[in-house]
Amino acid sequence: MKRRRFLRTHRLSILAALALALASVGLMSFAASAGADFTLNSGLLLFKNGTTTGTPPGGSWVLLINRNTGALFVNESSTAANKGYTLILGSAPGVGLELGAAQPNGGIFGPLTLFNGFTFSALTLTGSKPSLTFSGTDSETGLRQLLAGNLLGLDIEYGGQLYNIGTQTSPFTDGVLPLSGLVHGNLLSKTNPGTILLHWNTAILLAPFNEYNALFHLVATYDVP
Repeated sequence: MKRRRFLRTHRLSILAALALALASVGLMSFAASAGADFTLNSGLLLFKNGTTTGTPPGGSWVLLINRNTGALFVNESSTAANKGYTLILGSAPGVGLELGAAQPNGGIFGPLTLFNGFTFSALTLTGSKPSLTFSGTDSETGLRQLLAGNLLGLDIEYGGQLYNIGTQTSPFTDGVLPLSGLVHGNLLSKTNPGTILLHWNTAILLAPFNEYNALFHLVATYDVP
């Protein structure tokens, strides 16, 4: 299977998108403990399904935006109210992003995520060790900011090809744009688990998407190992 890279040269307004997302889920206060942080490097991130209503939808989704016109690339397979949004359908037993280890066989997104008739899935490359570090503690109930993140090995599998969309919170030589993220609520709670929001975008240079930015918006809970 051939592997192609997305190059990152343009950034949409991450802070504005995060503010919109937070408003949509009612996260109105910011809380953090001075000098404290925690790292998630084991367990699973379980992505919340994108919703069929709302623009933008709730839950997890991917959006392709034309850099020249601002028009959305239409996904005819999407069940979203606006078919410019590709809904991530990740709610299934054992489906999620494994932290601290690679998932070369996929399983990060559910089997029903489709893009124009083809399965849109994800995997992490051999040797990958995805991790996320947030301010505060994992059992707080307030809003905490992503301080560091490593998703460098993340690939999208689509139409028989692998497209690298790996990212991290700091820029590096091949041009990956910083990953943004927030966590709200007690991640260790079994009755009312906290929510993790991850958000980034890439500029696609490969036809037929070479005029588009791919904006990723992933909402997840944490499955404690």
